Amino acid sequence: AIKRPAPVFAAAIQPVASLEVLFATENRALVAWEPARSGAPAASYRVTSTIVPGGLEITVAEGVLANSTTVTNLDPTKAYIIRAYPKSPAGDFYAPTSPSPP
Repeated sequence: AIKRPAPVFAAAIQPVASLEVLFATENRALVAWEPARSGAPAASYRVTSTIVPGGLEITVAEGVLANSTTVTNLDPTKAYIIRAYPKSPAGDFYAPTSPSPP
């Protein structure tokens, strides 16, 4: 009989606890978030921004290893929603943070 390896189960990655803007200038914002308090740790994060109202969600940072990043190239005449998506070691993205206030 062929012996197959046992399946490997990992704890689910949870959304990060919160996201806040720590500092902002005319064209950039430093955002930070708290990792989830339960579940497996994220391997990295993808950060997105959406112009409100009605803008498309675009990736502004990929493969972020820290719990913060600077979002650049912001238009000072627009409002944005910023989200952080945790990524599992297998490469899957999970639910984002609650969005930042615009």
